[in-house]
Amino acid sequence: MSITIEVELDGGTTLDSATKTTKKMESIINKYPEVKYLYSTVTPNKINISVKLPDKKDRNESLSEFGNKVRKDLQQVSGIIIALTTGSGITSGKDAQYHFKGNDFNQLLDYSLQAEKVLKQMPGAVDVSMNYKAGKPEAKLDVDRDRAADLGVSPVVVANTLATLFNGSIVTQYETEKDRYDVKVLLQDNQRRDFDSLKGIYVPGTNGEMVPLDMVTKQVFSTGSSTINRYDKAREIQVTANIVGVASGSFDTLFNDKLKSDTMMPAGVSQAVSGDQERLTESIASLITAFLMGILFLFLILAAQFESFLDPLAILFSLPFAISGALLALFLSGSNLSMMAFIGIIMLMGLVTKNAILLIDFTKQKRVEGVERSAAILQAGSTRLRPIIMTSLAMIFGMLPSALSTGAGAESRAPMAYTIIGGLIVSTVLTLVIVPVVYTLLDDLKGVFKKKPSVVPVQESLNS
Repeated sequence: MSITIEVELDGGTTLDSATKTTKKMESIINKYPEVKYLYSTVTPNKINISVKLPDKKDRNESLSEFGNKVRKDLQQVSGIIIALTTGSGITSGKDAQYHFKGNDFNQLLDYSLQAEKVLKQMPGAVDVSMNYKAGKPEAKLDVDRDRAADLGVSPVVVANTLATLFNGSIVTQYETEKDRYDVKVLLQDNQRRDFDSLKGIYVPGTNGEMVPLDMVTKQVFSTGSSTINRYDKAREIQVTANIVGVASGSFDTLFNDKLKSDTMMPAGVSQAVSGDQERLTESIASLITAFLMGILFLFLILAAQFESFLDPLAILFSLPFAISGALLALFLSGSNLSMMAFIGIIMLMGLVTKNAILLIDFTKQKRVEGVERSAAILQAGSTRLRPIIMTSLAMIFGMLPSALSTGAGAESRAPMAYTIIGGLIVSTVLTLVIVPVVYTLLDDLKGVFKKKPSVVPVQESLNS
């Protein structure tokens, strides 16, 4: 079990200053008795600290709770922006990741800075950062095309001249008896330190006249990007954050609403969601489809077994109680509706309908034997109570190891166990009460739609 702390540093930071910052952070983290050891990696631009913790059974706090304490204590170190991730999840990266992309980079950067400001104001957002880092100042020469056209200077000639002076150009080769060497022509180091070194450089113009290079070029000073990120073939800036105390789905909705109300997205900028919300959004359609297809197949199989389209409805009526029990278990345990929790809900479908099948099937058998409906339902409840409780308890106790596990990755798998345990408890209790009532109502409805035998009057003929 571990947590990882990443710190992005400015490009101008030296390795010595980064090392000093790392030692300050390590001294703060080492004061916790839960820490077994640290492993730090330091570069001039980035610090990465891996904190090894004991298993869950040997500590009183979850990884998230411990990470929140460390995050607050590290705020006393000035000049750092941390990103803390836990090693218990099945996915990596921060909880909320928003991709902003566009072709106009200046427009994209302005809007991303506004989004970052909004994200920092969101309750529950921590470790807010942006992946764009300003690079080092750079100077470049742009060709003044209008002046170059007036003087008859080709921009290609200007580019080739600068490339030869600064990068060099191979003009010939020097051969010996054994080897061949390229001969490169370029300015000496002390002649290409700044723009003043270009004074006295001429390029050919109209009618072969030589034109000073500084007459057809202009100096441009700017800050270049340290890295260029692209997402879906467009320039991209990513704004990320971790979420504490708020469900990821609710957080994403609140953030988008606040972003729309506080800022206006330019026409050339678009947004894409990533992280946990993206994975859940991409999978939710498939999970819902699997859930609905499971219900459909259950209905068709039960309809063929019972030779009725109404009796299976009483059995499927137990599913809402299972889902409500699963959501209640997630609420009481403080877990969110994640992928693992959704998988647990799908697993509940077959588990909870089994109890209702036992009741309805036994009731129908007794009614075939001539037992009155109410008596058959009471007899089914008393007779099937023991196998229903036994099978439910077997599944509940089978899920307890996953719910109470303390090994690696246990905190990410626990929501699936919570949903199954909560859904089985609630559905088992309510199935014994609600399903017989629904079966009675549907049976009465069946009698309403049953065709009544038509009475044909027969007139007796009298023999005179």
